Amino acid sequence: MSPLARFAGELAEREPEIEQVALAIAGIAYPTVDVDACVRELDLLADYIGQGLAAQAPGEDRAAYLLHAVHNELGFVGNHDDYYDPDNSFLNQVLRRRTGLPILLSVLCIALGRRLRIQVEGIGFPGHFMVQYRDAQGAWLLDMFHGKMLPVVEADDYLSRLFNQPVRLPLDIFEPVSVEGIAGRILNNLRGIYLQKGDVRRAVQVLEYLTILYPDKAQFWQERGLLNQQNGDLEAAARDLRRYFFLSGHLAALVHAVTADVDVSAKMSQQDRHVLEILEEIELTRSRLN
Repeated sequence: MSPLARFAGELAEREPEIEQVALAIAGIAYPTVDVDACVRELDLLADYIGQGLAAQAPGEDRAAYLLHAVHNELGFVGNHDDYYDPDNSFLNQVLRRRTGLPILLSVLCIALGRRLRIQVEGIGFPGHFMVQYRDAQGAWLLDMFHGKMLPVVEADDYLSRLFNQPVRLPLDIFEPVSVEGIAGRILNNLRGIYLQKGDVRRAVQVLEYLTILYPDKAQFWQERGLLNQQNGDLEAAARDLRRYFFLSGHLAALVHAVTADVDVSAKMSQQDRHVLEILEEIELTRSRLN
């Protein structure tokens, strides 16, 4: 089964496992990733932490031990030196190199928490990601990237110091991020990295995942269509751009792109008119080739 198929299959599960989703995403750069070996390593890491965790008192002590064990004893730290390295977003490489982005270190912690039967949830902040450890004694935020623990009520001040500007968070931001939401953030990080690097082929691969995750989000179909056109895959480009115009409510544009007998451009934005011209050019080129 391809990594993309595994990604779609895991998301279809009633309770998808974040590590399985993350390892499927790793298939973008590592199509032969040994998923079973990575899962076994997570099991071993959880067994190691579990021995020390059981000796801690519930509440703050257990939260602090979890952070210490992952960050200090096992050596999982944030990659400050090469933040935009794509490997920081692939769980198999995070396990191998012991470094990664905040969200991937959080994914690691969430996966360990489930194995340890403790409540560890992902919390997504603007520009940052942490986990929240919660039990009957209270809740604490663990910044796995920086190796810091703080009470939830101190999140505003902590992020303000981190970003060197005032931060005031809405209360609903402390709702746990779903597996789908975490996958979306990982993929959008990769999308931005590959586009910045000019790696069109990998950006298209990321967008294949994003169109599975968000099949009705027109923007991703447009972006993938334009990248496929840039990459010379005209059939895929035409398919994606047709889907874009359908989702964006410009169904007449699909007819126009093929027959050119209906003028729909006056009702479209300048950007969409430009994209329509590209689609018309693609269709014309394909008809000549066929």
